Amino acid sequence: MDGLRNQGCSRGRDTLRSMSIDERIEAVAINLKLASRDIQDLRSAIRKHDITSQRDGENIRALARIAERHTRRSGRPRVVAAVQYQHEHR
Repeated sequence: MDGLRNQGCSRGRDTLRSMSIDERIEAVAINLKLASRDIQDLRSAIRKHDITSQRDGENIRALARIAERHTRRSGRPRVVAAVQYQHEHR
């Protein structure tokens, strides 16, 4: 398999030439399995990231609502409205 990764160097080409067709097929099959696993891992990581991002967004919106209620009661400037506007217009 090292030969397949190093096809650009002479040692890699020699290794590739000395491999039988069955060895080459086996090497390709192994690389395909590894790539498939990597893709599955990436999909799982993306799903987890999406869930976390969605939860973070919900928490931020909840905090913005709490801050908005607080500013209405206290009469402070409405900075929260700008943050909420930016979030909604991404």
